[in-house]
Amino acid sequence: MTQTSSKRASWITPALICFVLVTVTVLTFLPAIRCDFVDWDDQYFVAENSHVKSGLTWAGVKWAMTSDVCANWHPVTMLSHMLDCQLYGVNPGMHHLTNVILHAINAMLLFLILRRLTGAIWGGAAVAAIFAVHPLRVESVAWISERKDILCMMFFLLTIWAYAAWSERRSLWGYLRVLGFYALALMSKPMAVTLPFVLLLLDFWPLRRWNLERLVPIGATRGSKPSRQAEGKSMGLGQLIYEKLPLFGLAVILSIVTYEMQKIDGTVLQANDLPITFRLTNPFISYWRYIGKTFWPADLSPIYIRVQPWPLWLVGAALVGLVVVSIAAVLVARRRPHIATGWFLFLGTLVPVIGFVQAGSQCMADRYTYIPSIGLLIAVVWSAWELKRVPKAVWMVLVVGCVGACSVRTYNQCFIWRNTETLFERPAAETDHVIAHNALGLYYLRSEQFDKAEAQFRRAIEVQPKFAESHNNFGILLAKVGHNSEALEQFQAAVRITPQALPDRMNLAHALFNKGDFDAALLQYLNVLQREPQVFDAMHGLGTCYEKIGDLTNAVDRFQKALQLQPENAVANASLGRVLFALHRVDESLTFYSKSVGEYPGNPDTQLQLGLLLAMHGDHDAAALHIKEALRLNPNLQEAKEALNLLLQAPQ
Repeated sequence: MTQTSSKRASWITPALICFVLVTVTVLTFLPAIRCDFVDWDDQYFVAENSHVKSGLTWAGVKWAMTSDVCANWHPVTMLSHMLDCQLYGVNPGMHHLTNVILHAINAMLLFLILRRLTGAIWGGAAVAAIFAVHPLRVESVAWISERKDILCMMFFLLTIWAYAAWSERRSLWGYLRVLGFYALALMSKPMAVTLPFVLLLLDFWPLRRWNLERLVPIGATRGSKPSRQAEGKSMGLGQLIYEKLPLFGLAVILSIVTYEMQKIDGTVLQANDLPITFRLTNPFISYWRYIGKTFWPADLSPIYIRVQPWPLWLVGAALVGLVVVSIAAVLVARRRPHIATGWFLFLGTLVPVIGFVQAGSQCMADRYTYIPSIGLLIAVVWSAWELKRVPKAVWMVLVVGCVGACSVRTYNQCFIWRNTETLFERPAAETDHVIAHNALGLYYLRSEQFDKAEAQFRRAIEVQPKFAESHNNFGILLAKVGHNSEALEQFQAAVRITPQALPDRMNLAHALFNKGDFDAALLQYLNVLQREPQVFDAMHGLGTCYEKIGDLTNAVDRFQKALQLQPENAVANASLGRVLFALHRVDESLTFYSKSVGEYPGNPDTQLQLGLLLAMHGDHDAAALHIKEALRLNPNLQEAKEALNLLLQAPQ
């Protein structure tokens, strides 16, 4: 009876902790569910991405597996967005809800993994709870584009779980599970490249697989018990690295792919964009800024100002501080192994985003702490738990107080992400950052506040002339208000900065076409199709260019290919019908005009052309109906008036 009760208690307590973790996390992030899309990558990931908005389709899956978004390859993330759209359309509230639920699952997984690895229930619960509701999590959860952060950590944790199981009972299937989960983590966000390094740290503690003499048993740390891994045979560091070579191989491959993508996209800043001294010194300052915001999360912002250059004395102090703490962690590693594991986990997992290789214009970001902060929390919580003079009740009260304070701060922080204006109005004024100005410009452009949009785009270009997105967006605004020549200049500037950016080149092609430079527009459309053959707008635009320069045979071919991509597109059907009529293929022309009107009956020109074709075939009654509909849609359509008069006068 006692044994049965003990078994029941062994799963009831963790189950209750999981329930509380999920409940508190969801309640804390409730304001995020009422947030809108923001004009900061959300348009590329969901709001304006036709592949994603179409839901889960075979074409969409193929696109996700072969294309990059915002200079990164993360097909798992894109498939998750497609699934959201499949389930509930382009509804920002529901997309945010998915983020919140996945984040809550991550908190639960973190607790369960720490419990499994260390045997410490309350230490793992404390780390997971503080992680879940910490204000630094808001950017990763309340920003739809950062779904990749949450998915990456989910598979990151599942990889650790699979690795722990494999280290207990080694098998090919077990190792394949490790590789599979790790591949999914990498396909969610490239930041998972540090996971093999993390596994080496976990081999030291709490798995205790390193072959080191005189290590204190895990049972010596308060609140934890020896794991089954600790009882097994330890290995040398070389062996531990050797068994992870496939994981390191995946990490290296994805690192190279990501770097090349970002360099092509222009997000990897060149040496003349940022002084080498800044890129070599800013990381040391950033480490301490991340530590500071972990322990005192004040003045959080989507954009942090880049101080250039940092005072040398401050850089020196930061470097010395990191070295001193690292040496101290090594010195106490035998007695307090959790400190070494936690500290070096924090340092190591930040390496891809700390700034030695500068990608983008940010010097630091809250979202970068999503995985690294776990290391700091482990080091601090486990150390506090081992303070024998502090009663457990006091320790628990402190943890609950910390979680409560973080939860309130996080709840309020979520409101900042309500929309683009609430998110960037303050950063634009305080930091004068190009991303803030560009995002506000987009927001004002969408809400047709053109004067405000122009001011923001002009300021963005002044702040950073080589930021292609600002030139492209400013060009869209200028074209919208009829300043086509100036719009063309902005699109040309954007393409010069990032020649591989297809949306910028598409806008340049459209601008050249509107200017009447059909040969130049044709070359731009061809350039797009050489790299992405499935772009409907480029294929249709190319067909229109061939039509304008009189190459009707090529025009028919391109319009047909465009219809293979979007068979129900009314414009493409009308375009093909128009060219076929010019080639005197009247019957075929009638077929495609009929399809166009069937898909979109609200175009007066298409209604008129269909009416004229029907009249040529002798179907006067049907012709009259379509011509009358054309006049109803556009009473000033003179050609329709004349055609209707002739039709009414014709003998029946």
